[in-house]
Amino acid sequence: METPPPKIRTRIAVAALVLLGIGAALELYYGGLGARLGSLAGLMREKENMSRFMESLGPSAPFYFIGIQAAQVVLAPIPGEATGFAGGYLFGIFPGFIFATLGLTIGSVINFFLGRFFGRKYLKFFISEKSLEKFRDLLRRQGVVAGFLLFLIPGFPKDVLCLIVGLGSMPLTVFLVISTLGRMPGTLLLAIQGASVYEAHYTLFAIVAGVTVLIGAAAALNKKRIYKFLERFK
Repeated sequence: METPPPKIRTRIAVAALVLLGIGAALELYYGGLGARLGSLAGLMREKENMSRFMESLGPSAPFYFIGIQAAQVVLAPIPGEATGFAGGYLFGIFPGFIFATLGLTIGSVINFFLGRFFGRKYLKFFISEKSLEKFRDLLRRQGVVAGFLLFLIPGFPKDVLCLIVGLGSMPLTVFLVISTLGRMPGTLLLAIQGASVYEAHYTLFAIVAGVTVLIGAAAALNKKRIYKFLERFK
């Protein structure tokens, strides 16, 4: 099975997002979700329902969340940003951050071994040959420093990066350190956003979300410069 060209994949992703947006808009208009969200009392009821649901799971609630977080790394059915935000919303800043980090670490290790055991043919389902070689060459020459910065800087495909690192000779222990530490700042920012929304601290949410968006946009607009910067490390 051949991987679609990058332009085709981009168009598919955009089309999927458009369809998702249309579906959300229809739900808001016809499904009554908009009216519920527009009512403060309704929002409070949603919070209470969520709290009751989490209480019904008992001590196993964090394990469910960690499992979902790990699954999104491997299967990518939902964006990692959504689950990171949910962690803060459901558990609070610090517990949400810890649980999200554990899930990301487990998922990253699974991807690492998937890349190591199944090789390039498996990765072709997720990344073009050109991009694969670009990342592999960068990691071969700059190794740990480049790997850590790629996990740290927003906008790079971190889940796929785990697969790519698995192709190389980097030890698992080194990978664990750079992937876990590199993901932590972004995970913490998402947990803060989720907790601030639950606690109705919307000013804090706006500030943190704004900073996150600015950092992500800056990274996306300067990807080539970042690659060139990483290539300086020997």
